[in-house]
Amino acid sequence: MVFSQSTGSGVFKSLNLPASARIGALGGNQIAVADGDLGLAFFNPALLDSTMNQRIEMSYLNYFSDINLGSVHFAKHFSKVGTASLSLQYLDYGDFTETDVFNNELGDFQVSDVIVNLGLGRQLDSNFTAGVNLKYINSTLANYTSSGIAADFGLHYFKKKSLFSAALLFKNIGTQLGSYTEGNTEKLPFEIQAGFTKKLRHAPFRLGFMFENIQEWDIRRDSEKNIVTIDPITEEVIEDDSFVAGDIFMRHLIFNTEVLISKNISLRIGYNYRRRKELSFEEKSGTVGFSIGASVKVSKFHISYGRSAYHLAGPSNHFTLNTSISDW
Repeated sequence: MVFSQSTGSGVFKSLNLPASARIGALGGNQIAVADGDLGLAFFNPALLDSTMNQRIEMSYLNYFSDINLGSVHFAKHFSKVGTASLSLQYLDYGDFTETDVFNNELGDFQVSDVIVNLGLGRQLDSNFTAGVNLKYINSTLANYTSSGIAADFGLHYFKKKSLFSAALLFKNIGTQLGSYTEGNTEKLPFEIQAGFTKKLRHAPFRLGFMFENIQEWDIRRDSEKNIVTIDPITEEVIEDDSFVAGDIFMRHLIFNTEVLISKNISLRIGYNYRRRKELSFEEKSGTVGFSIGASVKVSKFHISYGRSAYHLAGPSNHFTLNTSISDW
């Protein structure tokens, strides 16, 4: 079944997974920091610049159960064109047991997604850069396959004097080339995002927040829209439109902070309100929605780790390693 408007429906949701350790540590999204990080540029191509020339980055995400994600990115700067990138991402959902209607085992099958991404970023003037990603997606579900193409268009603004940056991203504009079953075409997870960061001049902090799913105001699940609050004394329905509007607005936001201890060491923390609201239990929320991480430079390598709490069953772990070929 396909729903016309819902951030929970559609195909190729692996396009939105936080593949790098830094993104995982910052609450699942950050598109406004331009400091030579290829993992961020994979999501917002406007972040591609000459500082990424001949840089290579590899990431691994230990998601849940047997689900694992690996990605590799490479960038090359061309003086008359801009900075181009090539990325490959592979998501393995693990092995599954196939059975018939009588629960007889017929064997095993695999599920996987592959994304090939070509990116290009170009400096427009001293403050603005623009970029585009072109993506090919192939998904395999046992004997069923689906493919698609998508594009991202990003714009980045940086004011060096005030250490402020902002970004706007139109993400996953595309279509299926072939569906899993004939006549059952699904929509890609199109999204409009905006991000902002501010580096404090006299303190080692970079503050940021993301505004996701701008294209749709109410992104609550259908089951949540029908929930009513009852006064325990009068047993009357409590109607508080201001609280509902505030809850809907907060689901669009991700807050994150980076502590820049030194040129080679940084700590990261993020908070995803929507993730906490949708995936935690009222009786025990724990750290659901929070994420942490760190980065350290050792010799010619940058090593990053991110830990994201999705629910009480356990966190996901992200690892990223990047280096510059020119350093060798």
